[in-house]
Amino acid sequence: MASKLFLYHAILFVLVQGRVLDFSKDFDTIVGDESSEACRHNSEILTQVLNQHASGHVLHFPVNQTFNFHHGIIAERMDDSVLLIDGTLRFQKVDLPIDHHLNGTTYPACLTIRNSRNVTVTSQYRGLIDGRGSQYWGIPLIGYVQIEEHRPRLFRFDLTDDLLLENIILQGTTDKSGPVAPLSSWIV
Repeated sequence: MASKLFLYHAILFVLVQGRVLDFSKDFDTIVGDESSEACRHNSEILTQVLNQHASGHVLHFPVNQTFNFHHGIIAERMDDSVLLIDGTLRFQKVDLPIDHHLNGTTYPACLTIRNSRNVTVTSQYRGLIDGRGSQYWGIPLIGYVQIEEHRPRLFRFDLTDDLLLENIILQGTTDKSGPVAPLSSWIV
């Protein structure tokens, strides 16, 4: 009950001061296409929208629409924002050299939010975030040996305060470790 009340106040705050941005109608996005070009295109648009337009607004991903992205989307300073995911966000694997992790690097998280406050990620229906984890496992045992523990996280929240993550189905997570770095006041 407390989280529903928090969600209501978060959305009310944003709606009073901001507006609802429809990811499929307000931006030149490609819906339902899993091609690498569509993923790259949508990833570039989402990165731009989150960094330049999301603060103080609701970013809505409509029901019955699937948006495909590559992992590595980074948003900074998304203050007083709501990501209203009623459709599906699906992250496709980016082909990196098989030995990219030998220098200690990992695949970037699907979605990273940094230096932000009062961020709500929610759904009115049954929104889905699909990390397509099976793409990172490959052939049993061999896929794990190749990638080891360098699979991407679904989320990463760095220096983000007052985060609410609710009513979202998280499917195909690629890395089971925690999604957060220094973070305060969060509800999942």
